[in-house]
Amino acid sequence: MLALLVLNLLDAAFTNAFLATGLMTEANPLMRAAWETSPGVFLAVKLALVDLGTLALWMGRRRLLPAMALLVCLSAYSAVIVYHLLLVGTEVLSRAGTLP
Repeated sequence: MLALLVLNLLDAAFTNAFLATGLMTEANPLMRAAWETSPGVFLAVKLALVDLGTLALWMGRRRLLPAMALLVCLSAYSAVIVYHLLLVGTEVLSRAGTLP
């Protein structure tokens, strides 16, 4: 559970930075509305929703479906963080002039 919460926090930080710099746009309509309200609201909503969902799954972790859902979420957030890191790397290399 802790790993999922840390990955969510990292995702929120990366997404917040990318939105603030215009590097990306928010595809989720709920989160886009939160961002348009303010970055603080965006972070609060994102962290609260995922943390509450994670807690609900954690409470049922002894059953197969919640346990599998936690693993799926962990895998998905891991992939999202890899995507964020690739985006950062691409942007850094692009600004350094080493990418076309």
